Amino acid sequence: MAKGEETRQFIIEKAAPIFNTKGIAATSMSDIMEATKLSKGSMYVHFENKDVLACAAVEHNMKILSEKLQRALIQYKTSKEQLFAYIDFLVILTILQ
Repeated sequence: MAKGEETRQFIIEKAAPIFNTKGIAATSMSDIMEATKLSKGSMYVHFENKDVLACAAVEHNMKILSEKLQRALIQYKTSKEQLFAYIDFLVILTILQ
């Protein structure tokens, strides 16, 4: 992975939990700059604006969620078992929020 891509990924990984906690509207680029210890210029090299970063963070979160779901389902052989595992996964996800 190139350095620029590593920095972009680092920003996404630091920003995602902030967006999750504060919400997109309440999160400022300053919040993310504080978490990453990067300058405003560095942030805007990788992301045109906060909305672009928020979209990348959502994609990151969806990828993580999908991977967790796949790990939960892979251990079951039948469709019925996988369906119940999927429902259990969603119930647990809902409870944790």
